Amino acid sequence: MIDQVLELAKSCNYEKGHSHQVTRLALKLFDVLEPLHHLDDKEKLFLESAGLLHDIGWVKGRQGHHKTARDMIIDSKILPFNQQEKVIVALVARYHRRALPQDSHKYYGDLDAQTKNKVCILSAFLRMADGLDRGHMNIVQDLSCDILAEKIILKLKANKAPNLEMEVGKQKADLLEQVFKRELVLQWFSN
Repeated sequence: MIDQVLELAKSCNYEKGHSHQVTRLALKLFDVLEPLHHLDDKEKLFLESAGLLHDIGWVKGRQGHHKTARDMIIDSKILPFNQQEKVIVALVARYHRRALPQDSHKYYGDLDAQTKNKVCILSAFLRMADGLDRGHMNIVQDLSCDILAEKIILKLKANKAPNLEMEVGKQKADLLEQVFKRELVLQWFSN
């Protein structure tokens, strides 16, 4: 299934290094925060697909590239998903930047409550992961977390201080904090 996702990404000249790094970090967040979200492998595939495709809208320019990516995913004939699944992947990609999900947004407002919740959780991971590769330099090598009653302490492994990544990651933690009703605290350690 990922072969078709990569085919679409490549046809849009996606930035391979950044897209794969963001996807890797988003999937790691999915894994370490599983005790909070209880989603399954199907949703993990949606997150992986959205991660690989989140910036394909750049092919038509920077302005509104997140919405362009959404529309390209929904209109794609090669993706191995039904229409509802394409909408989920497209919305997760769309929410990697800018506004948080709102009922007034195209496609999102039409979803049922359970699907909206899945979109928000997966979008929170992708949004955060995108922030953790803000410089497009693959500085964050790994991550782990401690889940506390009121906080999530996210520990970033990096060879050098990921100052920009931590700053932007914290800014883009807004949806994650909202979804899990916990403050996100970022820490880093080196090898």
